[in-house]
Amino acid sequence: MERSATVEKIIDLIGRGRCSIATAAGVSHSLVRAAVFRRVAEVAAWSMKWASMGRWPDAGFDGKPFATGSARAKMCGQPLADGFRACYVGFKADLKARHECHGFSRWYKSSLICEQCLARRDIKSPDSMNYRNFTSSAAWPLTMLDHDQWMTLGEHSDWNLVEGFRLESVGFDLMHNVFLGVGKDLVGSGLKLLIQQGAFDHVEGVHDDLDKALGVIHQEMVQDCKNHGLFLPSKPVLSVAGLCGDDDYAMLNSRFKACHCKVMVWWLAFKSQQAADANQDDRLLQVLATCCYGMQRAIEILDNSGLLMSESDANETAECLQLHLVTYAWLAAYYWEEGVLLFRFRPKHHYLFHQAVQIAEWRLNQSIFHTWDQESFLGKIKQICVKCHGATATVRVFERYLLCMAMMLEQHRRVQS
Repeated sequence: MERSATVEKIIDLIGRGRCSIATAAGVSHSLVRAAVFRRVAEVAAWSMKWASMGRWPDAGFDGKPFATGSARAKMCGQPLADGFRACYVGFKADLKARHECHGFSRWYKSSLICEQCLARRDIKSPDSMNYRNFTSSAAWPLTMLDHDQWMTLGEHSDWNLVEGFRLESVGFDLMHNVFLGVGKDLVGSGLKLLIQQGAFDHVEGVHDDLDKALGVIHQEMVQDCKNHGLFLPSKPVLSVAGLCGDDDYAMLNSRFKACHCKVMVWWLAFKSQQAADANQDDRLLQVLATCCYGMQRAIEILDNSGLLMSESDANETAECLQLHLVTYAWLAAYYWEEGVLLFRFRPKHHYLFHQAVQIAEWRLNQSIFHTWDQESFLGKIKQICVKCHGATATVRVFERYLLCMAMMLEQHRRVQS
């Protein structure tokens, strides 16, 4: 079968002779995957080494010299990007990618759920080491690990090859942790608590036809956001199914994206504050309002701060996140005792605590570890991929992506001219 012209161009762009595809018959998928992740780390280490020196490399990442007379051979040793240099700062990814790229044995599906402390999730562990414990009796906050201590436990990451890599530089993505994680739990459970406590008794049928009532509440939510200069799409509409039904913990389902959740967290803080002010003797509403305020205030400070935060802003953000976690844990414990599926407690809550500590210690805005752009790019690739035939998808995706890029550049050229 002949290769298309586009595939030929892709191979030329990657570098002919340096792109090899290995076929592994009878080799464990996990072994192949581990080898791929290690090769990625090796290439990253090679790239960052020369970027830190500000010069073009004198050989490929495999140590082989460039072909005599080639464009890359002619660039050897010359200044890179007008003499600018780059260095490794941090690693950002969602929780699954952190585990796969670094080979963490301590992750959210393990009994030892965290690579940065000794917290546990199994029921045999003492309550003081349970990751859900946010009371004064919790001992796991006293077991924080730095990079050297983590290495002494026999842990290892292929990214140790990258100069400057440390465990602490592997950040937690606030977008996945909050807007695709704990924020969805907060909105779903908080909304049901408000309905339960009578905050929406003015909505017709709120206790009889919840699906219909949620549609009305969603319209009210959209209007409240509009009145305060925020945009919340009118779809998807809130429904019982959108809150994961009645047989599971209440949370926003996968139809609601991170951008929806971020705006909804603001609205929940706004609405719960109104309900708490109107019912000052209602303990549940008071705790919910405090919980939502802690989360929303932390988001506001991070959104309005630069890369390096002031000491006061960093401390306030950390305190607000910890306030949110303590009050959320209280609500989770309360409804667990009541046998009601509200306020599910996840490992992501535990990781949010670590983010709060890091913000206070480093004064580094955790938004640096956001993956909004990367998720958006993957969404565009997915839109292309789902329209390709499975047998030819690995080729057609690249072809159609390059075609989309060409059309965009052509459109831009016409506008400019």
